[in-house]
Amino acid sequence: MWRLLIISTLIPFILCGACANLMGLRVLAGCEKLNIDVETLLRKILRQMSRKDIKIQFSKKLSWQNNDEKVVKLPIRYRESRNASDAAQAAISLAMLLLHEKHPSLVRWRMNTIKLGYILPSFSLLIVLFSFIIGKLPAVILLVIIAVVLGFCSVMLWLSMGVEKEAAHLMVSRIEKLRVLSSLRDEESLVTAIKATPWVSLIPGALLKLIAKH
Repeated sequence: MWRLLIISTLIPFILCGACANLMGLRVLAGCEKLNIDVETLLRKILRQMSRKDIKIQFSKKLSWQNNDEKVVKLPIRYRESRNASDAAQAAISLAMLLLHEKHPSLVRWRMNTIKLGYILPSFSLLIVLFSFIIGKLPAVILLVIIAVVLGFCSVMLWLSMGVEKEAAHLMVSRIEKLRVLSSLRDEESLVTAIKATPWVSLIPGALLKLIAKH
């Protein structure tokens, strides 16, 4: 019974992980580097859109994006990065801010779901480790807890992914319409990366950080 419960609750996590790998991580790995860094790209996009009211902030200690502010907050390593994956993530952060202006409740839902993918698995793992050390709960119950948490986070990320896909579509249309990039190769690489990025987010952020380090 316990084994069946663990497997059934892990199915959404496994399916989402497979989609994230096939449609997201593999696609991003094949994208070529750009001839423009992230900061220059974003400033060029904002200039072309006549959105001088939106600021870009790079920080070593990154706080959660608050779309009520007109600030795109990004890791400091993005500033001079020419990786298509970093540029795509930065572009989607900008697009989410723009989308928030018209659909604030949907964007907040998506952002809260992403936060959940960072916080809940980490918090649950701490509880499970503590319970295992003091021997309060059987190991099988602890495995069920982890499986349920991963499955729940995966389902919520899947359900809310449409918001980020809409943001990706918004940014792709702006890039193609405004001809932000002079190089066709750069434009194709960035557009491909932007379309793939929402799929990567199907992996809960707590696990994605571990994957990204290896």
